[in-house]
Amino acid sequence: PIPHISWKRSDGNSLPKKIEANQTKGVLEIPNVQQEDEGSYECIAGNIRGRNVARGQLFVYALPEWDKKIQNAFLSLYDSLVWECKAKGKPSPFYSWLKNGQPLMSEVRL
Repeated sequence: PIPHISWKRSDGNSLPKKIEANQTKGVLEIPNVQQEDEGSYECIAGNIRGRNVARGQLFVYALPEWDKKIQNAFLSLYDSLVWECKAKGKPSPFYSWLKNGQPLMSEVRL
């Protein structure tokens, strides 16, 4: 008999409403993938003879995005400058500081 196909997340979380699952063709479509879509998914095929499960892991990578950017600074001679830049991404971004295109120190991973 033709199997019934269903999809679920292995971690127990429910599938987001944006996910489209074609039960007859066994197709799962996730439009506009986001970080929260990352995880394990299961496709379950079953009929009166039994069932079988296929599992897949979705990994989501993202380019670095600035949480905090540096701004131009105008200081007097002998003032101190503190600049902080902060980015998020996957994998975690690394930071390099340059002055006039030349490295100030070795690269930093946070």
